[in-house]
Amino acid sequence: MTAPTITTNPTSYPATREGVSAALAALGDSTDRVADTLAAHGYLGEPGESRECPIAVYLHDVLTPAWPVSVGDGTATVYCNGVRLDVPLPDPVRRFVGAFDLGAYRFLYPAGYTDPEAAADRPIDPLARATASPAGMA
Repeated sequence: MTAPTITTNPTSYPATREGVSAALAALGDSTDRVADTLAAHGYLGEPGESRECPIAVYLHDVLTPAWPVSVGDGTATVYCNGVRLDVPLPDPVRRFVGAFDLGAYRFLYPAGYTDPEAAADRPIDPLARATASPAGMA
């Protein structure tokens, strides 16, 4: 069995405010449609990561020329030729980012992704709990 081919969006947009707005609008008119569009074109990412979320990965791919991109709760920022372009996210994209960062749309996580928050309470060494001295006893 072979792995599915990941395709990218054949449409490109200029790295301008208007181009970024058009690229974001092209993702869809609902939160689920945004997720489906990203998945259909193979854009994956990590929750809580402004430069590695699926929206940032998508914008980095479709903007011409490619510039660094970060995505916040309500804004996409493109660092273009020393100029910072802040573009408001359309409502469906903004809602997608919020839902994705809270754990929705896990099918857009990259293979092997481990949630650092879920792993925060586990020791790095699996034997550490067994060999660590109890609190107050050293």
